[in-house]
Amino acid sequence: MQRKQFTTQIEQTESAKRSAQNASDRQAADEMLARLRSSAEMFASEARDCQGNQVDAEIQVRAEQAKMSELQDQLERLDKVLAGEGRR
Repeated sequence: MQRKQFTTQIEQTESAKRSAQNASDRQAADEMLARLRSSAEMFASEARDCQGNQVDAEIQVRAEQAKMSELQDQLERLDKVLAGEGRR
């Protein structure tokens, strides 16, 4: 959503720059474009970082789920052994 907002703002600022009547308006538009592009790149970088973190977290979750499954299997085997001992 923010990416779309920045894209729209950049397009509007570029349009304002093209239609600027004087150098100071063009300069102001250039400065605004620089800030907008910098912010857009910062958000894009953060998004890439978040995607990487998400992948890492998903891998960790799968590893922990595998460990939990193994522990549940061990517990079930122990329950069966104890149930067999209880019959004796």
